[in-house]
Amino acid sequence: MLINNRNLYKVDLTGNEIGDGAAPVFCEVLYNNKLLKVLLLGNNSFEDEGARQFNAAISDNTTLEVLDLSWNAFKNRGAILLAEAIQENVGLKSFNMAMAGLGQEGAEAMSRALRENRTLLELDISLNRINMEGAQAIAKGLKDNDTLKVLKIGSNPFDSEGAMVILEAVDVNDSCVLKLLDFSNIMVKMNFAKLQFRLQDERDIKVVNEGVIPEFCRTSSARHTAFRVDPVGTFKANADKAEVDLGEILVPFVDGDYTLDIKDFKTIIKGTRINLTDDQVNIVALRLSQEGRVQCRMLFDIPDDAGDRRNSTSRNETPSSDRSSAERSAKLGATKASLGRVAVK
Repeated sequence: MLINNRNLYKVDLTGNEIGDGAAPVFCEVLYNNKLLKVLLLGNNSFEDEGARQFNAAISDNTTLEVLDLSWNAFKNRGAILLAEAIQENVGLKSFNMAMAGLGQEGAEAMSRALRENRTLLELDISLNRINMEGAQAIAKGLKDNDTLKVLKIGSNPFDSEGAMVILEAVDVNDSCVLKLLDFSNIMVKMNFAKLQFRLQDERDIKVVNEGVIPEFCRTSSARHTAFRVDPVGTFKANADKAEVDLGEILVPFVDGDYTLDIKDFKTIIKGTRINLTDDQVNIVALRLSQEGRVQCRMLFDIPDDAGDRRNSTSRNETPSSDRSSAERSAKLGATKASLGRVAVK
């Protein structure tokens, strides 16, 4: 049916225990069906022989846009063949090969694909046994890539150093158009967080990671130990100790959902008497942030539906809302100006 039906636009056979024996059928479809745009074959049982057949079909196909071959049974050689197919392909926009066994050699093959391919927009290579050398290879490919917008590369064993190498590659590539870089389940260091914030501000890149590993001088200081264990709790305790009312200084600037831009949050906190280093403020901001905005409700124990009630009230009071927005901007500007004067001194 698949071979004879030339009008198929999408085929989704995820999780059907399909193995290499069926690979020729799908390859025939890729060769002959010029209308097929989406082929989802994740969570099946394809192995390296299937990858060998897919290699030729994917390389030659120019019309398929979305391909999912994640969570199959490919070994390293099969994963390399798939990466080589991406290098040759000129039509695919999204490719999911999570849990495909790339390893170091596969990462090197994918690096070549990233340098050569000029149509791929989204790539998922998470859970692929990519080590530090593999991360360096991916970074090399990203330095020459100007089309990829989404890269998911989390749950790999290259740890914080590998993540940093990849992020630095994005930084030095002025033509890079990445908007989402996902390092899920990988802890990063403070130098990574600093670069992450800068890229977020300058290029609007969303970077996902498992959190920041605090870096402090070697000391038995109880204050540092407490912050390492509970950054947000220590932040609130330090605010209380400094007699700084977080509600008083933050609520005037939050939106209807009690969220605040990360940059604005850091600007406000740095202008207070709260005893935290810049690095510690960055860590607190990361711990409290979702999608680039600090969730201030987490500091005030505000119920989840409070934002909805507040938004409803705001919609019924448009003039005052406009004034409040203007007042927030004016106050924030004054805070930034004050910090600027302090810096000059």
